[in-house]
Amino acid sequence: MSMLLFLTIFVAINLLYILLGAWSSQGIKDNDDYFLAGRTLGVFALTLTLIATQLGSNFLLVSSAGAYKSGLWGLAYPLGMSLGFLILGSGFASKLRAFNVQTTAQLFQTVYLSQKLRMVASVISIASLWGILLSLVIASKILLASIGLVGPLTIILFWATLIVYTVMGGFKAVVLTDIYQVIMITIIFSGLLVYGLFSDWSGGTLVALLGNTSSLTSYNFSYISIVSFFIAPALFSLIEQDLAQRFFAAKTRSIAVIGALLASLFLTIFAAVPIYFGLKARALGLILTANQNPLIVVMELISHPVIAVLGLCAIAAALTSTADSVLCAISSHAAQDFSPEGKNSLRMSRFITFIVGISAVGASYTLSAGIGKVLVSSYQFSIATLFVPIFACFIIKKPRKGAALGSIVAGIIGFFAASYLCPNLPIEVPSLIASALGFILGSLVG
Repeated sequence: MSMLLFLTIFVAINLLYILLGAWSSQGIKDNDDYFLAGRTLGVFALTLTLIATQLGSNFLLVSSAGAYKSGLWGLAYPLGMSLGFLILGSGFASKLRAFNVQTTAQLFQTVYLSQKLRMVASVISIASLWGILLSLVIASKILLASIGLVGPLTIILFWATLIVYTVMGGFKAVVLTDIYQVIMITIIFSGLLVYGLFSDWSGGTLVALLGNTSSLTSYNFSYISIVSFFIAPALFSLIEQDLAQRFFAAKTRSIAVIGALLASLFLTIFAAVPIYFGLKARALGLILTANQNPLIVVMELISHPVIAVLGLCAIAAALTSTADSVLCAISSHAAQDFSPEGKNSLRMSRFITFIVGISAVGASYTLSAGIGKVLVSSYQFSIATLFVPIFACFIIKKPRKGAALGSIVAGIIGFFAASYLCPNLPIEVPSLIASALGFILGSLVG
């Protein structure tokens, strides 16, 4: 692979992001413009930006690694994301838009009438999203290390660009770059998938791959991890700020529903890409090191060097498409959930976005955990504490403040208790049961 070609395209794409950020900054007058693009998203923009939040490098790299280790069980993670969108499209996306708020934490004030619970929920959501952002920084290091770029300079360039255009243009810049990134990712990886499926490269055709049953099943997995990778993203999609932010920004409730359903359909189909490359690596008997990913390795083996470079740039774009969304979501919480009446100056909102971004990059140098562990842990704690009280907002007219408080407290206790007492169960199950019981008890006494 030509390192010079990769760096040339990489730098050109990053310059494009900066230009999009600068253009998006025009006309931003307040935080509603900065964090919700003036609530003007139509079907096309909403669908692509929803896809972009989930079609990150974690979708590609984690799913591919899952298929390499566990065969078709690697589908758990991408299908969990798809299921989440399907649930949202069944009516929950419409209800999110109808709340007419800026953050999911604000539901605790508008529905439960508690400013304190709003701040507690915001802190929990920020912590979970920050963990996801951290996993994306780790993923970017793995991606760049896989092609020999192990120094900090490229990492700094990558994340500095992302932070700068998000700081400048806010959510509007995120949506514009999302549209470009999803189109780029879809074209490049669809082409690679078709080529890989029907080319006769080392017995890697579709017929040969399906005939090699050992590549489809594996003993190298646990049902606990599979269930967690399926349930966590599905449930988290109902409460995560980066997705909710997009539904809050939709023009109408019907657009929110259509966008969610189209995004679910796309992710279900596109899951074939990372799963194929993971299975193919198994079928070829490739032995990968800790810093290698089957998608990247197989892509470099079967394609022309120029195509491999474009594929790596597409993975980098996928990473960016999720990272800027998470960064903007964290900033939205921090800027709007703690100040009086949720109002901060645009300058302060941009400063918060900048601080959040550089803190995740700095923290990544102190963490040794893998992408999957950081990612799932971030999902799990938020689900344990916030899923029940937020879900109740959709189905109960006037839930009590005590119910939300009891649910959060019980969810925290259940999460840590399950970690030690129920090692043979997915942690989401006992913690959600505890949270639900806390909600019921809080409803009775509060």
